[in-house]
Amino acid sequence: MPQIPKFERSVKVKPITPEEAENRRFGLIPDEVVLAINKLLTTNPCIRGDISIQQEEIIKEASAMMEANGKQFTRNDFFEKNWLKFEDQYRKAGWEIIYDYLEKNEPVRTRWIFRH
Repeated sequence: MPQIPKFERSVKVKPITPEEAENRRFGLIPDEVVLAINKLLTTNPCIRGDISIQQEEIIKEASAMMEANGKQFTRNDFFEKNWLKFEDQYRKAGWEIIYDYLEKNEPVRTRWIFRH
């Protein structure tokens, strides 16, 4: 019977935490995206406790901030790098968030409703 080699435990390499796995999978959301959302939360109208933020508003605000900071990016980065996957961060901060995706023939497409 062939002998199975024994493996030593590594003390240099440790398993990643669930949070580290999520950060690696989704990447880190640029500060400008969070700053843009924060700005929109304070400037968009609050109707019956709900604040609606359109996807395009976030992209426009964050893009302007990144350009002002001299950062290189493309519009596709928002989607390919999951920069719009911010819901969990805001839920942890106390917001209830509803993701609302409307069909292409609707005048407003993708938005998030922040409820407090």
